[in-house]
Amino acid sequence: REQIIPVFRMSTMLWAIVTMAVVAESAWESRVSVGEKNVGEESEILCERNWVVVLSTGRAGSTSLMKMIDSVPKISMYGENHGLLNLLYDQLLEGFEATNEAFHHNAIDSIRIRKATQDFLLEMMGHRDNNETFVGFKQLTKRIPNLNLVSETFPCAKYIINYRRNISAQVQAHMNRDMDPELRGPDFEEKTRKFLQNQTDYLMAFHREHEQNSFLLPLEDFSLDRFNEMLRFLGISGCQFDKVAWSNKGENGWEQDDRTIEVSMLAKSAIGLDAGLERYQLFTRSTCEFDTL
Repeated sequence: REQIIPVFRMSTMLWAIVTMAVVAESAWESRVSVGEKNVGEESEILCERNWVVVLSTGRAGSTSLMKMIDSVPKISMYGENHGLLNLLYDQLLEGFEATNEAFHHNAIDSIRIRKATQDFLLEMMGHRDNNETFVGFKQLTKRIPNLNLVSETFPCAKYIINYRRNISAQVQAHMNRDMDPELRGPDFEEKTRKFLQNQTDYLMAFHREHEQNSFLLPLEDFSLDRFNEMLRFLGISGCQFDKVAWSNKGENGWEQDDRTIEVSMLAKSAIGLDAGLERYQLFTRSTCEFDTL
């Protein structure tokens, strides 16, 4: 009996250890499945629409870039939205947990609030679905508090990174348009230069982190070849650009830059019910095929 008891105790102990291991493994599988469910839910909710987002340092051709993308059949591309993402950023700083403080609110679902932000942007842009394959907007980096916020709100988006290599020319363009009044002062030009360099470096870091779904398009590279490469990056085939848009031409615009590429002026044609609505005709062929899956 004295020999049986230790064996029994050992068997009981082994059974308990095995049981604990099974329970622990089940708990781990449960956590993994919940995590996978959250990832799946996030992709399903936040990636149900194909977004294209232009991130720009400003005075780098982003308006022309917007018009180029908007001219592609089945793409609706919109302009800047005055930093609406700041609203979401402020909420992130406040936190998603329920609170009874001055900013009282219940627990907030981060996925649902990011989806609501997408829908809010669509409404603010006046978008109405018309069988588009892509919808998007452009925004200046100075109006985005944190670029990670963009990638978290639009996790499956295609990003076009727009900037200028010629920082000196960009500085003059910013100063001529008084785009950064907060930098005025004795060292206005130097402050503007540092600001633009920091913004450019920030964009480059974002590109390195999201290299698979971002495309570099500095102003100096505006050419038919590069824009048609952009179409392939977006998964578009069967059509191509035959002109490059030219916006903000003039004393304070692109002529500040020493580019050697030829930029063609565009012919415009009125479409739709509103005679004032104009789109740029940029394609040699308009049968565009999309591979976005």
